[in-house]
Amino acid sequence: MFVFFDGKILETDQVKLDLNNRSFRYGDGLFETIRMFNYELPFLDKHLERLKMGLSVLHISVEEDFWKNIEQNLKSLAKKNNTPNARLRLMVFRKGGGLYAPETNASNVFIECKSLDTDSFAWNEKGLEIGFYEDVKIQPSIISPYKSNNCLPYILAAIYQKNKKLDECILFNEKGNVADCIYNNLFIVKDNQVFTPKISDGGVAGTMRASIIEILKNENQEVHLKSINKKDLLEADEIFLTNAIRGIQPVCSLLGKECFMERTKKIYNFVEMYLGL
Repeated sequence: MFVFFDGKILETDQVKLDLNNRSFRYGDGLFETIRMFNYELPFLDKHLERLKMGLSVLHISVEEDFWKNIEQNLKSLAKKNNTPNARLRLMVFRKGGGLYAPETNASNVFIECKSLDTDSFAWNEKGLEIGFYEDVKIQPSIISPYKSNNCLPYILAAIYQKNKKLDECILFNEKGNVADCIYNNLFIVKDNQVFTPKISDGGVAGTMRASIIEILKNENQEVHLKSINKKDLLEADEIFLTNAIRGIQPVCSLLGKECFMERTKKIYNFVEMYLGL
């Protein structure tokens, strides 16, 4: 397997990370998980826009060549690994040592890719069984919209989800509003209207979430951004989840309560047609 590290494509065992690495010590960096379809990257612009904003918040700088060459580097790595359909994980983390105060704002860049079986999203006919995770609250902040290398609330939620044999869990902020799910952003359908939590409630600003909002609004199908609480969830007609790797996934049950999937399937078909996937 080949990976990309600081401008070079290397075999995995050639990459050596120092124990003073700030991502290892403090989670001092960000990552993006990017879907590739037949060596094409239809959502790359949204990933790079979010990454730029997050790096600015963290005061991490990257070389200008990084932005100029990133698409070619992603494709070159996938071709080297013979993975035309892939999940690419792009990590940018701060160089150097130091304690909490860093010695530099310069960065390292690491990319790995994992082969995927299909060249399109797939409709989940069964749907997902989901629940609540409430032991740790998501704290909305200037860094919560970005995919930080420090993911402890999501790790604990994933352990809970696995132990409960669920497909996904919803996480809440300190006000009791939906922030995020472990792997996805959340949408609900009520009385044929579509709603999704505001990013200010603490969730990651998902690229697929942004694409769906754009596509539906372009077709005069409004998506309402609002705080969503447990009552809203339990009274929803439908719930669906979105991320960059799987696209749209319907929810079949929340805490054992059955959810419909009819409007979700229509949105899924519409988005698939719009994206040409």
